Amino acid sequence: MRDQAVLLECWDPSPALPVVRDAFAMDEHGRGLAIVAYAEETGVRRSATGEGKIVWALRSISA
Repeated sequence: MRDQAVLLECWDPSPALPVVRDAFAMDEHGRGLAIVAYAEETGVRRSATGEGKIVWALRSISA
């Protein structure tokens, strides 16, 4: 059971699964999985509309 946690969800229009890659300084994409790396739990699910996907990350926090 978690007392407190942070849930981050991000919609992505692509149905393809995320791929880890290095982002260059001026890139507007490609940093999402670097953020997710700090999470305790992660996952991907289809969006409610069926278009694209939701990538999520969960991290417990201390009180």
